[in-house]
Amino acid sequence: MSYSVQELSYLLLTPIFFVVTGMKVDISHMLNDLPFGMALLVAAVLGKLIGCGAIAKFLGFNKKESLQIGIGMIPRGEVALIVTDIGLKLGVVPTGLFAAIIFMILATTVVTPPFLKKSFEKAA
Repeated sequence: MSYSVQELSYLLLTPIFFVVTGMKVDISHMLNDLPFGMALLVAAVLGKLIGCGAIAKFLGFNKKESLQIGIGMIPRGEVALIVTDIGLKLGVVPTGLFAAIIFMILATTVVTPPFLKKSFEKAA
């Protein structure tokens, strides 16, 4: 079995990036900025539900399918994490904001699967 450089970097370096970035989070900042983190979480979820769900409805999907699309778009991971990490390194993202964004990324990643599964269940 042979791997390309791109495959090897994805398999080896990507998990290291996520671990190192996660280690930068100061839990005390996350707890201190929890109200802001919760507001950011609500805005992130509503932004995807309304933005993607409404566009899906506009494009002809039914209400259930539009909701499924909106829920499926909720998770935010790699891009937000990469941009936030760069902002932290450049000093334009303070540690409190960094912690709040990490909280939002973790929460959206964890809450989406059960809601998505529920949205695909048939009504009794």
